[in-house]
Amino acid sequence: MARFRELKVAARRLEAELAAVVGEVERRKLAHVDGHGSVRGWLRARGNWSDQQCTARVRLAHLIQRDSSVGEALADGMLGVAQAEELAAAGANPRCGREIGAFLPELLREARRLSFKDFRRLVGRWEALADVDGAHRAAEAAHTGRRVSLVASGGAVFLSGFGGAVDGAAMIEILERFCDAEFLADVTAARDALGDPSAEPTVLPRSDAQRRFDALRAVFEAAASAPPDRVAPEPVVNLNCDIVTFYEHLVRRRIIALLPEGLPKLSLRERRCETTSGVPVTPDDVLRAAVAGHVRRVVYDSDGVVVDMGRKRRLFTGVAAEALRLATPSCTHRGCTVRSRRCQLDHLDEWQDDGTTDQANGAPRCPSHHRAKRRGFRVWRDDDGHWHTYRPDGTEILPV
Repeated sequence: MARFRELKVAARRLEAELAAVVGEVERRKLAHVDGHGSVRGWLRARGNWSDQQCTARVRLAHLIQRDSSVGEALADGMLGVAQAEELAAAGANPRCGREIGAFLPELLREARRLSFKDFRRLVGRWEALADVDGAHRAAEAAHTGRRVSLVASGGAVFLSGFGGAVDGAAMIEILERFCDAEFLADVTAARDALGDPSAEPTVLPRSDAQRRFDALRAVFEAAASAPPDRVAPEPVVNLNCDIVTFYEHLVRRRIIALLPEGLPKLSLRERRCETTSGVPVTPDDVLRAAVAGHVRRVVYDSDGVVVDMGRKRRLFTGVAAEALRLATPSCTHRGCTVRSRRCQLDHLDEWQDDGTTDQANGAPRCPSHHRAKRRGFRVWRDDDGHWHTYRPDGTEILPV
């Protein structure tokens, strides 16, 4: 583990130095010495890199030249390479990239605390908020250019498609519900084979990828067997938006003249406009959902609190359970990506120890990590909403 840490820090330092060298090669126009018109051509020749590698390093070099704090954090080992590349890609956005400098201190701080998946989502939030009109045009273009193809060839079937975020989010949610049904079917089959309905099977008859294909087939079969005049259940998907973004967009679209008094000042991490699974959407999508009602909108206050059930109930059920899953989309054990829909809802402070059944005291945990609690592993949420995972000896599981 110590060697892993040494290598990770060394790799980050080398990436910072590479970016600095790339920036200097571009500044001095040294690519022309080898007959190249751009530094990317020079990097392809001298580094034998792919186009993606060249673009990522040139973007990072540009960001470091504009703000040395990124290079310093990378060289000190405090910033991951993947996180630095996400920042560089956002900084290269032609519409809003120049504005990222004012948010870099907060983004660099969150890069050390969030998982990469959550950090990528945070950077996406910043881009959407910094360029609302651009995000709206991109969403409209995606919807206009929507397409899908299903082709049978060589004994196999190939499916590909493209479309808007909101329609896609609804389709993803529907597919996930069918996937959950397939997963439960596998668990039931495994328990029947073991002869113990309470057993926790470690091996299931199908892989996750196989279950997803079978779930998609089940979606098609359900659609084919449904009557033509049936009414689809609503809502299918939730759009999550913080209250400040919601009201700011009402003003931007001239639906109201002024912001209401007393709106909280939210950090970038507390701002959100996305589906429950983290797919970014535009504030216009949320407004349409508020009017049309095809999609439920969930507007959060500054505390992110949706509902408080107190000690009236022993278990998280109904709205309380839904609120927990909306606020925390996956298992809270660091590094686990099991969706909260498949998680058990756990009390941070146990019920028998006067713990309350409310959002502030709840945490989604997958069955494996829920069992790990008996071995002494625990999670805790700080005042900023960050989750921390601790080993039985009391030490925290932290990224390098």
